[in-house]
Amino acid sequence: MPLVNVVRKEEVAVELRAMGAEHVVVSSKDTYKADLLQAIKATEATLAFEAIGGGDTTGDILTAMVGMLAERDGLPAGAFYGPTAMRQVYRYGNLEQGNTTIPVSLGPGSWSVGGWLMPFHYAVYGEAHLRNSIDIVLDDLKDTFATKYSQQIKMDDVAGSVEKYFASMTFKTGEKTLVLPNGDL
Repeated sequence: MPLVNVVRKEEVAVELRAMGAEHVVVSSKDTYKADLLQAIKATEATLAFEAIGGGDTTGDILTAMVGMLAERDGLPAGAFYGPTAMRQVYRYGNLEQGNTTIPVSLGPGSWSVGGWLMPFHYAVYGEAHLRNSIDIVLDDLKDTFATKYSQQIKMDDVAGSVEKYFASMTFKTGEKTLVLPNGDL
């Protein structure tokens, strides 16, 4: 399945492309919305998982989906209800602390925004699915699901310093903190 990756920094885009990502859009570029539309057109994406949460990203994605569907399906420009094809964005993160904004220009058409949380997913699909997913993650923990940390700190240090506590909660690529509940690894 072709994916569209939306990132905030060019350095992250370079990393993703090096890993084989074909469609990478950098939201801080002046050409962001045009690039997003081109990537949505290339993939015909009508489903998105969005980690940023607040701000305009969800609305930008839905707007690009409308643009793609309108062009693909021949929808007249400015049609109030938009395309008939369903498009959905599932929010699963909260990197941006503000409200999620959806432009009124999307109209009341066939789109939705929802949340996606793993506990709810596994409650629906059951224990066997959960165990299988855990096995997949464990098998790929050192590559596909690997995470880099810029620092490691002990839980006692976090508990004893307001500054270290807030520093451990940074929402930036390459600046994740691993909090060690029981001391050193």
